[in-house]
Amino acid sequence: MKHIFFIVLLFSSLLIYCNKKDFKIIIENKSDETINSLILNVQDKTFKVDKIEASKHSIIIIPFSSININAHDFRIESRFNLSDGKLNKGFYYSDLSGTPNPKYVIAVYDTNTVIK
Repeated sequence: MKHIFFIVLLFSSLLIYCNKKDFKIIIENKSDETINSLILNVQDKTFKVDKIEASKHSIIIIPFSSININAHDFRIESRFNLSDGKLNKGFYYSDLSGTPNPKYVIAVYDTNTVIK
């Protein structure tokens, strides 16, 4: 009986993992200025987002196969330069699991960025 339970549990975990093919990152520009270029690092893979107008958003779909997923942590970083030359950056880190959530929102404000 224990073997059957273990096999069912293993098979279910495999099916859940295989169904997760990608995840979404929504970048919301809540600042008063246009973002000309935003750099996004997801697990050491770099993505570049060009021009997000004030009060607009951009969506990035990231396939699981394009990033290195591990068993213990997950990280997202964003950064861009404000018009006055100062750096605006955000950081998200999860030490609970190496598996990303289905969706993240990066809210960019005038002087700071929040990733949730």
